[in-house]
This record gives sequence, structure tokens and C-alpha cells, in this order.
Amino acid sequence: HLPDDLLSTAAHPTQPTADPHDPKLTREHLERHHIERVLAETPDLEAAARALGIDPSTLWRKRKRYGLT
Repeated sequence: HLPDDLLSTAAHPTQPTADPHDPKLTREHLERHHIERVLAETPDLEAAARALGIDPSTLWRKRKRYGLT
């Protein structure tokens, strides 16, 4: 039940297409991909946090965990 664009390679052509039935596909993989996409589409971290519905400090911690800059 995930959006097609989240499962596609459009944003990350080097990654294989994600199969929602793949047991190796983790919540962390999907969360990282979604955060990367939102960060690319928003002007700053405050806007990204609002779009994700999380506190900016939570976004900071998730960026640190996933190695996102």
C-alpha cells in the first residue's frame, strides 16, 4: 500500500526497484528514502520537518542515523 514513486527508482536510479513483498525491504529503508525525497523537495530542514510531520530535532536525529546531509 505504498505510493508508486516511493517504490520506484526515479529518485535513486542506482537502487533497484523496491518490491513491497521483498522480505529484505525494511521500514528503515523506506523511511530513509522518503526523508531523502522530502529533503530534496523542500527549501530547508524546518520545511522538511513540517512536511514529514515531525519535530526538527527528530529530523536531525534521523538524518544523523541514516548518514544524510
